[in-house]
Amino acid sequence: MRLLSIISLCTLLCATTQAQDSTYITLEQYKLSNSKLRPYYDAPALKKLNTPVTYTDMNISYAHENADQYMWQKGSGFNSLTINITSFLEKKNNLNLWGEFNYDNNSIKDVNFNETLDYEYLYPYIMADTVGGNLRNEHYTISGGLSKSYNNTTFGLESTFLGKQSIRNRDPRTQNISANFNVTLSISHQINSKYNLAFGVLGERYFQKAKVDFKSDLGRPNIVHETGFGNYNSLLAGTRDNSEYLGYNYGLSLHFVPSDQLGWFAVAQYTGSTIDKRIKDLAHVMNEAYKDNFQFQLGYKLAVATNSKLEFGSHYTQQKLKGVEGKYHIEQSLMAELGKENLFNSSSKNIGGYVSFQQSNRQNDWFITFGSSYLQEDETYITPVSKTSFEFFNLSGQLGWNQKFSKNLLSLKMTYNYSNPLTAKGEWNSFSSNSYRYEMLTNNFNYKNTQADYLNFSTKVSFPIPKLQTLYLGANVSYVSAYELTHFGVTSGFVF
Repeated sequence: MRLLSIISLCTLLCATTQAQDSTYITLEQYKLSNSKLRPYYDAPALKKLNTPVTYTDMNISYAHENADQYMWQKGSGFNSLTINITSFLEKKNNLNLWGEFNYDNNSIKDVNFNETLDYEYLYPYIMADTVGGNLRNEHYTISGGLSKSYNNTTFGLESTFLGKQSIRNRDPRTQNISANFNVTLSISHQINSKYNLAFGVLGERYFQKAKVDFKSDLGRPNIVHETGFGNYNSLLAGTRDNSEYLGYNYGLSLHFVPSDQLGWFAVAQYTGSTIDKRIKDLAHVMNEAYKDNFQFQLGYKLAVATNSKLEFGSHYTQQKLKGVEGKYHIEQSLMAELGKENLFNSSSKNIGGYVSFQQSNRQNDWFITFGSSYLQEDETYITPVSKTSFEFFNLSGQLGWNQKFSKNLLSLKMTYNYSNPLTAKGEWNSFSSNSYRYEMLTNNFNYKNTQADYLNFSTKVSFPIPKLQTLYLGANVSYVSAYELTHFGVTSGFVF
């Protein structure tokens, strides 16, 4: 029934859109030459400037990934089946509409020390045990937006709902449900014949209900509520097998972009988050997390010849997390809150840049990009003292090529990333060196402190189809030798 509903929705969305014969080729050419510019135009009021043509893209894809070395909380690999529909419409009177539907059914292997969804968002205050296992997940995303122009001013609105559920059919039996709902409002003004200035506001609400159940008490592990570096709240360890998370995200963004993708680009974004964790049947908020993220990007793109463009870009990102724990005293089955204490803190900084050259001809288009970045990460837990500190230097290169064959288009892309840890320091004194938690911390530290070479190759070919316009088939493979990580994916879809 669920699959039938998805197919019906796909058919309905695709039937509402018409496009010109060159829609697919126009989209692929634009993506190839402007792939780095998307963050600058990431505001509803700027959507039209970064979408060259009306289209609907309906596709289905499968991906498989496996690794020998991995972060235990994230698993050793996955199998994923995804259905996606994206559509953009230009209506009369300067009105634009767009929407997306995405369904992802996946299985994650060998997850341990983590019994919650959205690990990276909720870290370090997750619910965990030492058994774990494979997880089955379903994700649903529905988003839509509109923009309307009045003279030189454009107003934009976009909203997204993301729902997730996760289960495990053997002990420990995980039953998790999470939901995100966000709204973005933006306004853009064309300040002269070339440039636009836009302002955006984001509001988001997050909720998750996580529960672990057991059919048998034989060999039942303790369910614990992590607080960072393998530490956990000992008062809640054991039978407290559920938790609820409530998060609020808020953000501001300022964009400066050209109308023709040539000239100066700039974007500054701030996002803040407040996350509360509660335990069922307990009145108090057990943990609180406060996040601050700031990002600035600056770029410039110029035409060096009739069909050639040169692009430069730089970025700076700073992230901070402050974790607060409640302190309690239990007496006669009553738990009284004694106060709150900031014990966990983390921060990161990332600075980098790139240069890209793009060439367009009648029969082919290609680009080549080189980039580098420096990343610094620090985490500390005050009592007992635990901390890690990393510095990384990254290099990247990418080569893309589109080749026309009559009405067909062949797309090729190769990506290489090199990551080298410059410094890595860590200590955790909460556990003996022969404990399972010490082994987990050591594994995750060694995973990050590994020089890695990432190589990816992808290809896609399109065919004209009567009444359906364009069919495309694609595949991609990735390999990271340091982790013995292999990734393989295939996709097939239509563009209308």
